[in-house]
This record gives sequence, C-alpha cells and structure tokens, in this order.
Amino acid sequence: MAPNDDIIEEFKSKFSEMKKDLGFKVSYEELEEIFFFEDYILGSKYVSTKLSRALSARMRDLFNSWSSGFHALLIPSPYSMIQMGDSESLNDDDKKEVTRIMREFTAHVMKNSGIGIRKDKKKEAQYFDDSVALWNRNKEKIAEIQDKIAAHWKELSEMKEDE
Repeated sequence: MAPNDDIIEEFKSKFSEMKKDLGFKVSYEELEEIFFFEDYILGSKYVSTKLSRALSARMRDLFNSWSSGFHALLIPSPYSMIQMGDSESLNDDDKKEVTRIMREFTAHVMKNSGIGIRKDKKKEAQYFDDSVALWNRNKEKIAEIQDKIAAHWKELSEMKEDE
C-alpha cells in the first residue's frame, strides 16, 4: 500500500464517522465529484481533527471562487483585457443569470461562517447537503456561460490583425 493510500483510507474512515455524527444525506462520492476532497487531503498530507470544518471550508472556497469570478464578469476591471473580453461575451440575460448564481453562491458562503461560530451540527449537516444541491442546480448554466466565453475568445483568436 502506497503512503497516499494510507492517508486516503484514514480520511474515508474519519469521513464515515463524521457523516454518521452530523447526519447529512449526500454521499462521499457526490461530494468528492464536486469538491475533490481527496486532492485536498493529499495536498495537506493531513486529516484534520476538525474534519467537518475543514471540508466545509473546502466547499465554501469553491463557491467563493466562483462568486469572485462571476463578479469579474459583471464588473470587469478596466485594466484587465481578459475580464473585459469575458464580460463582452455575455448578453444582458446571461448577466442576469450570472448575478442570480453569484447571489446564491455568496449567500451560501456567508451561511458557512455562522455555522462555524455556532457549532450547530444540524446546520452543518444541512450545509453539506445544500452544497451538493446548489452546485448541481447551477452547474449546467455555469457550463453554458463558460462555453459562451470560450467561443468568444476562440472567435477573437481567429480574427485577422486588421479586423
């Protein structure tokens, strides 16, 4: 057994205990598919003694990262040609959808802080379940937006210098 296998086995064991303690419904596989917990554990070379908070932070970070990216689509820095180009690729309806998703993600991020302060296991369990539901509810629209941005850049990359 490789050293990485040992830490992943330890993680899976502690995850199982944590899931039983908190009582959330989503599976290890559902969470792993979205949040890449194993990469996080392997990168840190450590399974936290406060595993639920560490994993909640990992989930929070994903949503926070997307919210920041969405913000840049809506209010691009005038000093960033990339942000300006990304923003140009979206129409008003796309931007309304991006705003909706950004608000949902940001609300979810803010909820995590209160859970950490209060140490409410029921709310923490709900955060795990809600994180998967929130991502799954929005991932197709996010993919469509990303495809639109990529197509815009592809079109720009194929333009002749004088266009």
